[in-house]
Amino acid sequence: MNPLEPNGKLAIPLPYALWDIYLRPKGWAVSYCDRPLKWQAVQNPGEAMSVPMECRADSGNAGIFRFCLCVKHEAFPTKHTPGRRPSAKKAETPQPGHTLIVLPPMVLTNLLPVELNYLVVKSKVQGCIRPGMDEPIYTTDLDLAQDIKFFTESFRECSVPLSIPAKHTRGGCGYVELRDGHQKRRKLNLFVRVECMAGRSLKLSVSAPYWLINKSGLPLIFREEHADHEAAGQFEEHERARSVAPLMFSYQEPQGGEHMCLMRLGRSIIGLEGTPYWCHRMSLEGGSGVRSLRIYQDGGRPHMMNAVDFTEPGLSDINIFHSCPFSVYHIGIDVRPGRGRYHETKIVTFVPRFQLENRSSHHLAFAQRHLVTSMGAKKP
Repeated sequence: MNPLEPNGKLAIPLPYALWDIYLRPKGWAVSYCDRPLKWQAVQNPGEAMSVPMECRADSGNAGIFRFCLCVKHEAFPTKHTPGRRPSAKKAETPQPGHTLIVLPPMVLTNLLPVELNYLVVKSKVQGCIRPGMDEPIYTTDLDLAQDIKFFTESFRECSVPLSIPAKHTRGGCGYVELRDGHQKRRKLNLFVRVECMAGRSLKLSVSAPYWLINKSGLPLIFREEHADHEAAGQFEEHERARSVAPLMFSYQEPQGGEHMCLMRLGRSIIGLEGTPYWCHRMSLEGGSGVRSLRIYQDGGRPHMMNAVDFTEPGLSDINIFHSCPFSVYHIGIDVRPGRGRYHETKIVTFVPRFQLENRSSHHLAFAQRHLVTSMGAKKP
């Protein structure tokens, strides 16, 4: 027969329906499966059965290929033909009317905004999954307990891996604990949902509880309320410039009670000579709001900035500040749940509180009220 392509379908001709069916993967140095695909055991319409199978190489365990066979009896034909009684002397031959589905034993799905590396401890299988992609694993033996570790570019240590019991056939969820390279080994809890597909095949979806997306144009630093250090995954470059990639965030105890988050400006803003203060606590569970980020200037001197000049028509973002020992930047916050399979993640976006858009054909200049003349806007 012709090869069956991924996600493809193949109808078995009736003259061959009662023959033994064997399969092996194309491009793998393994033999055909050790036993035929037994569909005859499923005799009642609507029933289904899942069987783990494997293809082995002639040299033993090298190049072993495992898969799950799901056999489903369709609504035809019925077990006995109407109007006829089955003979007690002769066993009735099973009639074909089945769908055979070949699935990998395990599928890993990366629902993070960054690449995800994995390691199956027992079988030493490892790889890298791009954001939003799936990775089937064909060497995992689900009859044995499995431990799986996950890593990212910023989190090189997995202190608490995902443990799957032997012969696991139920859905569930859990957390894996990752640690970053900071001296305090700050942790990030990733959420893992386990789904059973067609009985024995498992799908593991890895996601972060929160994505913090900074569109304010300013470097922002976050930490959990009552924590003695900043959130995991933030390093010196986050103090100097706005991070382009979303920051994965989680609370230290995800199963606990009320959680709140704090935010401040980065310490290396150009022209900043003062101490940034943490804002009032905020919830990341839903809705929108505004937080004021204050900077106390050394010696009581206000931190002033030149007014922004619209050199060309277009859109400009501004963060309002005040001429006082406390410079204030207002940041807008929007929290919404992810869509589709990202529904386990909350998307938190930080934007400028005000935007000025020049839709005219002229060059415009603007300045904040109460600025001194020497720091006012230049004429366009």
